[in-house]
Amino acid sequence: MRNVAVSLSLALAIALQSFSSAAARVDVLRSTGALPAHIAGAFLNPLAFQQTDDGRFFVFDRRAHAVYAIADDAARKVIEVGQEKGRVLDPTAFDIDPSDGSFVIADAPGGQQRIQIFTSGGSQLGGFTLPGRQVPRVTLGSIVL
Repeated sequence: MRNVAVSLSLALAIALQSFSSAAARVDVLRSTGALPAHIAGAFLNPLAFQQTDDGRFFVFDRRAHAVYAIADDAARKVIEVGQEKGRVLDPTAFDIDPSDGSFVIADAPGGQQRIQIFTSGGSQLGGFTLPGRQVPRVTLGSIVL
């Protein structure tokens, strides 16, 4: 009986020691370099994430008809929904010049295909509309046919 009591006491001492060392353990969380959840969750259908040479990030959100500039703590719309020049409606493609952050968007307001060019701040530099009406298209993820 004494051996059983000693064994139980020893087992209890080991369990308490491992519990106290586990309770005192401190985990240090480090950034993975990803977007914070409160920023990443703000997008409806992010189709493209682009980074400039100086480290700025831009997100093309097809469903929101918008382009966002990403700061450390927030996403700011630089292009908003609309069919007038300088805005986008029914966007299909996006690309960025990494050297200066200027970008190009293809959209189709009213079924009329157009290309617009913007500065990194969202000011329109130029653009043009393609002649004729838009032909039917199929969108599969980031591919537009």
